[in-house]
Amino acid sequence: MKTLIYLHGFLSSPQSSKAQQTQQWLQDNAPEWRFLCPQLSSQPTETLVQLKTLMANFDGDSPCFVGSSLGGFWATWLCENYGGKAVLVNPAVAPHERLIHYIGQPHKSYYSDTLYVLTLADLELMAQCDCVALKHPEKYRVMLQSGDEVLDYRQAMQRYHPCEQWFEEGGDHSFVGYADYLPKILAFFE
Repeated sequence: MKTLIYLHGFLSSPQSSKAQQTQQWLQDNAPEWRFLCPQLSSQPTETLVQLKTLMANFDGDSPCFVGSSLGGFWATWLCENYGGKAVLVNPAVAPHERLIHYIGQPHKSYYSDTLYVLTLADLELMAQCDCVALKHPEKYRVMLQSGDEVLDYRQAMQRYHPCEQWFEEGGDHSFVGYADYLPKILAFFE
């Protein structure tokens, strides 16, 4: 059975709109696919342990990844280290540089009352996990909208320049019209 792993963004959860849309679309249109969407910690050290544990369940059969925002960063790390293919939706680029201003400040999850406080060690770990040069750019598709109010789409456009990019003017960080791309995403994975 093929597996699609959806990786949500920073402070998000499997309850996010794109995660729910992906799960529902697969149930309705591709029931032969297994859908996984782990609740990732916003603490990078914990996230890395979660991802390694998750991948220990895939012996030789690489899953496919959809990663949104910081989930795109982690999907890249997974694809580079474990294989498979990845679709990145408005992915975070070098998040350790962007999040440095958030060290020591409590941040609340969008979907629960859980608070996270990032440390310098967390950002150093993210810097170590940053995949600057991609071994197989053909294994990625990158979805970008210029209206992303959270991340500068041009950073992702530059980082993933060797990869096929699905770019739209306008939109926002959530990627307006994401569900319309699900048939195209699955076609890429198959």
